[in-house]
Amino acid sequence: MKVLIIGAGIAGLTVAYQLNKHDIEVTILEARSRIGGRILTVYPSNRPSVPLDFGSIWFWDEHKHIKKLVRELRLKHYLHTTKGLAIYDNGPGKTPRQYTVPAESPKYRLVGGMQSLIDKLQKQLPEDAIHLNTIVTELSADNEGIAISTTQNDKISYYDADYVINTIPPILASTSITYHPNLPVDVWQALRSMPTWMGRDLKIFLVYDSPFWKKTGLSGISTSELGIVNEFYDASPEGSPFGVLVGVLNPESVGYNMFKEDRKQAIIDQLKRMYGWQGIEIKYYDEIHWAYESYTTHQPTINNHITDYSAYGHPQLQEPTLHGRLFWGSSEVSTVSGGNMDGAVYRANEIAKTIIKTIEIK
Repeated sequence: MKVLIIGAGIAGLTVAYQLNKHDIEVTILEARSRIGGRILTVYPSNRPSVPLDFGSIWFWDEHKHIKKLVRELRLKHYLHTTKGLAIYDNGPGKTPRQYTVPAESPKYRLVGGMQSLIDKLQKQLPEDAIHLNTIVTELSADNEGIAISTTQNDKISYYDADYVINTIPPILASTSITYHPNLPVDVWQALRSMPTWMGRDLKIFLVYDSPFWKKTGLSGISTSELGIVNEFYDASPEGSPFGVLVGVLNPESVGYNMFKEDRKQAIIDQLKRMYGWQGIEIKYYDEIHWAYESYTTHQPTINNHITDYSAYGHPQLQEPTLHGRLFWGSSEVSTVSGGNMDGAVYRANEIAKTIIKTIEIK
């Protein structure tokens, strides 16, 4: 029994991990030169002990599927607490005001960043299971199996499998791969209807020598409708003397389409307005624009992006297609915690159980 998985993100690696435990041969094809997908932990060159999660950062108490996986893999995690007042930034020329942070469900982070989960999953798999820089271009299925065409550094390669699990974002799956036979219209429409989680996020990170905001009773959380950054959060790692702020810009922000250096200066001006001189004492700045990260979303949809997140867990994608050989396995397809890491783990486990059960019946 051969199972081929498209995408080495958390969904792809989790389903491979579950199948491998049952001695099912798995191969993962990943278009990027790295594993992790929309999980990416970066360590600043001048602060190498500070993990910055450029992708997913937290999971919550209700995310029982990823919590179970974290426990099973014996990864260290900690409760990320938020104490202190938040800031509402009224924009240039206006005084920011402080407010009480609303109560929220407990949230958790992994020691060493979310990449530690990705790396631990990889270690559970055979060394040759993951093929990087491999772009799937075509899937052809019949009653006997499914054939996969790929390109790797402009070289065409072919694979065959009994089943394929497609874990890349649905809209990307609908535009980057040719299917034989053609996908049913309702399946194609379902794939095209779902926005890519984080597909237009522009995240910025600022590292300070200390979380100075805590000294004045602030939480590091702020919101703004008129500032360059719409939301700031404290992302300082546990046990570290350094302070980290992570910011999110939405497409309506005036800073969304700025050049990086202009955006950085505008952010510094906003932080000075919010925090005074301490806000500009930045030791490291970086950002990631997920809309322009290759293999995240369909480029022509960036400026006309679907925002109907209620489309997650679409019923047309719960069953396999292409003669029952192709499963849809991204987080967006999950009927539980759609879009989140927990949804990716839930969907991966669900597909793995289905394939294992099918083999047992045979």
